[in-house]
Amino acid sequence: GNNIPIQSLSILGSNPLSNPNQHGIALIGSASLTSSFERILISNCAFYDLGGAGFYSRTNGATNFSSAQISNSYAYQCRIGFWFADRAEYNNLSNIKAHKNEIGIILKGGNNLITGLISTYNDVNVKLEGSLNDGHTSISGGEINHANTYNVFSDGLTLGYTFNSCAFYAGDIYIKDSKGVRF
Repeated sequence: GNNIPIQSLSILGSNPLSNPNQHGIALIGSASLTSSFERILISNCAFYDLGGAGFYSRTNGATNFSSAQISNSYAYQCRIGFWFADRAEYNNLSNIKAHKNEIGIILKGGNNLITGLISTYNDVNVKLEGSLNDGHTSISGGEINHANTYNVFSDGLTLGYTFNSCAFYAGDIYIKDSKGVRF
């Protein structure tokens, strides 16, 4: 689909321990120029108690138009707040909050821009994963605090990641087999 606005939507799941495929909004497309989706605008949405992710995206990075713009949205007590899987690229996130999830945000696709992230009281606040085209993106102006385990967990990232003007408090930072992670 193209030119799809999704606004002021609250999605309530059955339980964060339920079906791991229970996502609030899932964008699953082909990374080809002919069968992807373009200009998905998500704003002022809230995701609660989902067994999967509040927001899930996979294989949409055909072009910089094949992506989502997410703003002013919130994930609470989901298994994963926001999940950008392999090739979920060219997404623009602003003013999103992930609170009391197992994982606040997973970033596996590259070329994403995130400003104003608040990820707090998750088991893992930010998880960076290696993939075919991971990293080479940034989180700017964020609060990544009070993780139950890790504020940042990175394993196998090959193309770097930049945290710019982010506050970290009360949680470890774990970086393994990763290149170019900068604070």
